[in-house]
Amino acid sequence: ETGGGLSDVSDAPFTISPVMRIRPIVKGDTWKYEDSGLDPGPAWNTLGFDDSAWASGAGQFGYGDLDEQTVLTRTYPSQTAVYFRKKINLSGAVSFASLRVLFDDGVAVFVNGTQVYSYNVPNTAHAKYATASEENREETAELSLSPNPFVHGENIIGVIVKQNGRTSPDLSFDLSLEVDVTPGGH
Repeated sequence: ETGGGLSDVSDAPFTISPVMRIRPIVKGDTWKYEDSGLDPGPAWNTLGFDDSAWASGAGQFGYGDLDEQTVLTRTYPSQTAVYFRKKINLSGAVSFASLRVLFDDGVAVFVNGTQVYSYNVPNTAHAKYATASEENREETAELSLSPNPFVHGENIIGVIVKQNGRTSPDLSFDLSLEVDVTPGGH
């Protein structure tokens, strides 16, 4: 009789781990942000950083395009960077991660302090501008998980959105994240 299902002829213990694809961040989610133009320091994208003084709002973020849910401060000259932070909880080990990010002009994304993606931002130093201009560009990217920056439990997603120059008239940001999680995995 062939059932075509799972079979095990050994006496060894085994487990079946279902992999779940989840979206811990969707477009329009709430993020903490720092838009003053000041440098928040090197630890801004780590879990231990105190962001209690940062404002919070819902995406889309930005200014200058009239399509923003949360209008950010425009500085003169245009700030080099605006910083975003969002905590997510994961119930297991991540085996796949993909992000979809909307930005103007450049972006760099971090997971628990590890940079996992950038576009037009070869240098994440606070004083540096993006290397090119983009108008509400949207990019999808599969993230490298070697080494895997995600942990079981609390994670921090940090994002820098950079302007391309002192006179840049607009800024945009929103992001969604999709991951495959094996529950209980470490």
